[in-house]
Amino acid sequence: MKRILFHRLVGVLVAVISAGWLLPLGLGIDAYLQYWRGEALPQLLSQPQPNSFPYLHFATQCLHLSFVWLALVLGGWSYAAYSFFVHSAKD
Repeated sequence: MKRILFHRLVGVLVAVISAGWLLPLGLGIDAYLQYWRGEALPQLLSQPQPNSFPYLHFATQCLHLSFVWLALVLGGWSYAAYSFFVHSAKD
């Protein structure tokens, strides 16, 4: 029973780590779109609205984090696949 629970928890952890890069990606895209809706579009329509939140800086940080996370996930899964195929070729 404990072994099954452990394997399920490990599976959930692997899934969260593998797909977790989507959260900062979504936040970055949302911040970028919010910049256009809240700051850029009113300026283009000559209706400037002062805003103190640095949307573009936050969006950039989120996107950088997301792509670094994605690179680490791809590297980890590539290594796992490589190890699997090397070990299965020995058998």
